[in-house]
Amino acid sequence: MARKVLIEHDQETLRIFTGYALTYTTQYANQLGLDNQLPLSKRQFSGDSATASVPFRQHLRDTAIRVIARSAFVANSGHTDCFQSIEELTRTSRSGLHLSDNAIPSLSYITATRNDNSQEHLALNAYLLDFYMHGQVAALAAANGKSSLSSRLCSPNSSIP
Repeated sequence: MARKVLIEHDQETLRIFTGYALTYTTQYANQLGLDNQLPLSKRQFSGDSATASVPFRQHLRDTAIRVIARSAFVANSGHTDCFQSIEELTRTSRSGLHLSDNAIPSLSYITATRNDNSQEHLALNAYLLDFYMHGQVAALAAANGKSSLSSRLCSPNSSIP
């Protein structure tokens, strides 16, 4: 139950920050300039104006996926401005839009499951989950079968190994 709430929180956070990115990019498009910089090498490219009217190039322009916040280079792979995670939003945003997943409040690292492919994710700690659900030391101790936990947490001179 708590994991579901945390995942819903992450989805809402992603929705909000995607909205911020789309709004900012739309409002400051002139200041951001063209998205013509390769993400890794940072090399800039520009189209050849002599071939701008070639039918093939016109067809590519007409059928291109229109993106606002996502890098045009990532959009070449079929991706739109719909992001699946905060990490994806920050990693694939267009040049000039500086987003950091460390600055966006996400709990995806602790709500991960063993089925997730990334080894950077941590599984949600059961004690933390129980304390989040109950908010009481006695309930935490009872739920985890730790009868001495309550007395050790309440004692000012003791520490929990």
